[in-house]
Amino acid sequence: MRLCAIASCAAVLISSSGAAAGFAADTRCTGKMVFPNPDGSSETYAMELTFTATGYRIVTTSLLRDETTEDEGTCMRYLSGTCRHDLAVYGARVDDHYTFQLRPMTQTTFSYEEIWKDGATGRTILTCQAS
Repeated sequence: MRLCAIASCAAVLISSSGAAAGFAADTRCTGKMVFPNPDGSSETYAMELTFTATGYRIVTTSLLRDETTEDEGTCMRYLSGTCRHDLAVYGARVDDHYTFQLRPMTQTTFSYEEIWKDGATGRTILTCQAS
């Protein structure tokens, strides 16, 4: 793997409608996010995000409970706007979702933010590499 450079990896893919924008090459980002709970406590998650020509995959693991969740979707606007991920349980959509976005900071680091339907917000810095 080579390190992702903003000029090459953050170059955008633009569809004919101009609606999609994402990394120019498959890219893997990793980091840890401390997510606040409503009671004032927080929980730390190990994060691995993969961005491809067809969408995204977000894998989070609670370091406290050792539980892993995987979310996949087709939104490509994570670098130029926001993406919305609607949650499903056993394939059935539930009334919950979050939006997320990435913003370049350096050649290999990106800020990540996700905002849940109830307003809960998590932020972190991710290290990204193109494959």
